[in-house]
Amino acid sequence: MSDLIAQLHSMGQFDNHHEQDISPEQLDPTMASCCARELESNRLLNQRDATLRKYDRVALAEKARKMERYVVDLDFGKGCGCSYDPNMDGGEYAALIQLREERRRVALVVEEENVYCAEEVKDNVSLDEEEDSDEDSEFDYLLDEPLPGGDEEKRLQELEELALYNSSLEQHGFGLHIQMHPSRLLRAAAMRSASGKIYPAVVHLFDAESRLCAEMDICLEEIGKKYRGSRFLRGDGRAVILLDSMIAQHLNLKVNKDVPSILCFKEGKLIIPPQDISLFGDKANGGTIVPDAVEQWLDYAGMLSYDTPPFHELCRLRPEEEAMLDYISLPEEKTPEEEFHYDCGLANCKKMFAHEHIGIETSQQSGRLVSDPEFAEGFWSSIEETKLNTNA
Repeated sequence: MSDLIAQLHSMGQFDNHHEQDISPEQLDPTMASCCARELESNRLLNQRDATLRKYDRVALAEKARKMERYVVDLDFGKGCGCSYDPNMDGGEYAALIQLREERRRVALVVEEENVYCAEEVKDNVSLDEEEDSDEDSEFDYLLDEPLPGGDEEKRLQELEELALYNSSLEQHGFGLHIQMHPSRLLRAAAMRSASGKIYPAVVHLFDAESRLCAEMDICLEEIGKKYRGSRFLRGDGRAVILLDSMIAQHLNLKVNKDVPSILCFKEGKLIIPPQDISLFGDKANGGTIVPDAVEQWLDYAGMLSYDTPPFHELCRLRPEEEAMLDYISLPEEKTPEEEFHYDCGLANCKKMFAHEHIGIETSQQSGRLVSDPEFAEGFWSSIEETKLNTNA
């Protein structure tokens, strides 16, 4: 049956999301009725379990708690350990840092001008308009009243879940444009989710000294915030081709013709030849990158998606890996130190200092008041002589 499914896929008969809607009889008419019923029951069971996992608040909260332990600090924020290496990934190159600084200075100047204009407008507001705005203040008490029927608590819970989901998306590279280590970039573009799905990945092989590459990266950052169902990555083009030469040779990437360029990966495969980023420049305006042209080209290539992965499919750590990390993270159990007890030979004696028990003979002591036999014999003989002399 798997061969038949593969043939139908190759012929374009149906997509993966339509596969569950086809009955077993349509896939294999010779299948026995009992096998068909078992296959259908298994499908319904898996569908029910998937739905329960999707809406199980307790399970999602537990998974979120576990994911927090695998989050590592990177220079661009926090990232999950299943997607990033804190010792290798992240960072920015010289041209991008310089362009950010220039745009930051321009933004400060524009902000100061806006503040000055706003103050002028505020000074010119008439008293009549201020009085009109004060008339609405009598209805402000309606904003302070809680929502009826416990809707406020439900809404707060939904907002907390949404904030957790958005932060988890960013920790796994969705909605961001991240710089990866050259040895990991091409493999990260074909990274699978927990369910085995590979999401579209746009890869920029940049030139660290090119201002045009810096403009492209800032453009991809803005596009990534809008289309969070796609992943946007970047890496030093020359280093990627040299350090990951096996995959680069398989993709036919060359330093002299493919740096800088844009790569489009879909289902883990390079669907379009590398595109030179100069094609997205405005020649009439000094060759600067046109964001609308980049977004339109990526849309035509089918690389932009709004469909983000569900929360339970974000982290790629397998259950056995989670169990191992749970065991490693457990605090070491300290065995209590045994108290020192002096061995006097008497069982159940808990004294810690050196001592002897008078009148009790043990393996460690004789039990006598005087331990020297010769001295003890002379002592008792002297007592006997004293008694005889006294009687006499």
